[in-house]
Amino acid sequence: MTKKVFRPFWSYDVQATDKWLTAMAAKGYHLQSLVKGSFFIFTAGN
Repeated sequence: MTKKVFRPFWSYDVQATDKWLTAMAAKGYHLQSLVKGSFFIFTAGN
């Protein structure tokens, strides 16, 4: 299963984005790609 998340202006706060990506990974979502600079595509896994 994939999940698409829109996060505009994420690059202005890299540390917060890092924490958010870590939290998403803890929930079982692994970053697959970054599309057009604002859409993060995740795949669900263990």
